[in-house]
Amino acid sequence: MNYSVGDNAIIRIMPTGELRVGPSESMQWSKGALPLLHNRGRVTKLSGNGTAYVGVRFLNDGVVIVSRGKLQASLGYTQEGGYTEVDEHAEFRSDRGLTNFYSGKFLGSGRISGGTTNYGMLYPGKSRGILTVGDGLTQGDSGRVQIEIGGRRAGIEFDQVMIEGKAALGGMLGIKLLNEFNPVAGDRFEVMTFQSRSGEFRVKAGEFIGNGLALEPEYSATSITLVARQVNPLKPRLTLIDSSLDGNRSWGWNTVLTQGYQVEYSSDLLVWFVYTNLTANVASTQLVLPAPQPPAQTLFYRLR
Repeated sequence: MNYSVGDNAIIRIMPTGELRVGPSESMQWSKGALPLLHNRGRVTKLSGNGTAYVGVRFLNDGVVIVSRGKLQASLGYTQEGGYTEVDEHAEFRSDRGLTNFYSGKFLGSGRISGGTTNYGMLYPGKSRGILTVGDGLTQGDSGRVQIEIGGRRAGIEFDQVMIEGKAALGGMLGIKLLNEFNPVAGDRFEVMTFQSRSGEFRVKAGEFIGNGLALEPEYSATSITLVARQVNPLKPRLTLIDSSLDGNRSWGWNTVLTQGYQVEYSSDLLVWFVYTNLTANVASTQLVLPAPQPPAQTLFYRLR
């Protein structure tokens, strides 16, 4: 079935609603101001190898699933929440780019294309798999790429992201071990490939895997490989050096040259978040940490 959408129309799919798109079906803009499809429920393309077209602006706060063929958003795709799942051998494409905001997630073992900007979560596979990103990837400061590792076979036992084009990196690289898998020193996991690269992940989470080992990213011109390496178990004390009038705190600690450090923070001493990672190039390091928001909130910091 084909749909024609008129001037400035808004099509809302409510949380309990679903739009099922068949092979080669389309929703097209006819004239006037650009219409909008706002999904808070489900949009699914579950059958057929053809291409289905959404020829209006596409805003997702719900669930989009592409299991077969291609779903193409001709006038752009913005995800402010929920998730988009693209299964193996399927593709989701946006001719004007895909933007994934803070609480949104892209996942699956298929292909997303059109140029992706990620401020949320990029999650290869439903557990482990290979997610292909066509036309380049730009990682925002809040963006996270989550990698799961449960063995040594790429795409089967550990995740990969294959970027066709340039990767502009930033944000966080998250690492999680599965199935009680324990890497040994020297193990290598190529988790991302690209044609060219700028930047690096600003922070890492989960790279300390016990037994004196850490999974450290090794950057090349066309790939990122996590390498299991022995790390110095030294955990120095974090000392308050100065407290400024604006509430910022200056902390310092004695360091070991070339040793990697991870600064974490928590409001309850139970759940910890990564603030930054750094490698020491001097004998002592000083770091300014921002005041908590709201000011009355108490934050705890630690080094790993």
